[in-house]
Parts: sequence; C-alpha cells; structure tokens
Amino acid sequence: MNSHLNDEQLTEWLLGTNDDEAAQHLATCNACRTEGESLRNAIAGYCESAYRAAERDEAFWAKQRLAIRSRVRSQRFVPYVRWAAAAVMILVAFAAFMLTRSPQPAQQAKNELSDDAVLQQVENSLDRNYPTALAPAVLIDQERSRALSSTSAAPGTPAARAGGASTTSKQKEQQQ
Repeated sequence: MNSHLNDEQLTEWLLGTNDDEAAQHLATCNACRTEGESLRNAIAGYCESAYRAAERDEAFWAKQRLAIRSRVRSQRFVPYVRWAAAAVMILVAFAAFMLTRSPQPAQQAKNELSDDAVLQQVENSLDRNYPTALAPAVLIDQERSRALSSTSAAPGTPAARAGGASTTSKQKEQQQ
C-alpha cells in the first residue's frame, strides 16, 4: 500500500473486522499505527468516563426516583382537570341551550278543554258587543264610568265638571 489508511479503514480495524491489507499496513507504518492506537485509547477513555459517570451513590438515584415520581403524579392530575373542565363546559353549553330556546306552546292544556268549555267560550264571545282584543279598553271605560257615577260631588268640583258631560251623554245612550 502506498498511502496511509483512511478514516473508514481505521474504523473497520477498530471494530475488529478482518482486513488483511489494513493489518499489514499497520504492522509496517508507524504513523498509522500511532493514529490507530490513539483513537483506540480515546474511545476506551470515553467509555471509562461514561461508566464512572453512571456509577453514582444510592442517594443520587433515590433523588432521581423521587423527582420522577413527583413529575408522574403531577402529570396524572392534569388529565383529570381537563376532563372536569370539559364536563363543566358541556353542562354550561346545555344550560345555555335550555335557557335560550323559546318555550313551546302548551299543547296539553289546549287538548284538555272539554267540548262544553269550548261551547261556553263561543257563546260568551257571541254575546259580547266588542271584539276580544278590546276587552281591556272596555274594562277601563266601565271602571271610569263607575268612578264618575259614584262621585256625585257638588257641581263646582273638578270631577263633576269633567265627568258631568260624559255621564249625561252615557245616560242618554242607556235610555235609548
């Protein structure tokens, strides 16, 4: 071999593959042999330092276990909080839906009216001289008339002056 070994050939020699050419070259070339041995020593030193770093006293490993357990416990709590929050949100959404929807007419109350009650309502509406929508106005007018007729005050009072004309006209209508 004319040139020195490349990185790939040195790596294969370090891994222990059977390469006769590389072995013969290392036996004759001091530069490649020195480089190969320095790589082997560097790898061995790294391996040894890794083993030393891994060899810790029991207190160190106890602290590690405690830290891991506390993290696992705190992470177990988080999913329960998420599920609880999701359940609360669903309940709030359901309550909002129930409160915002318009109430349905009471069909059952309409169905419970008997035929006699329906006939009575029809008869009452036929007896009236005014539409049902004006019933509150009629009640107000009747109350006003009763109040004016009950106050038979002296002719000089404001109530008698205000209601006197309307009372007499109403009395004329009732007489006719």
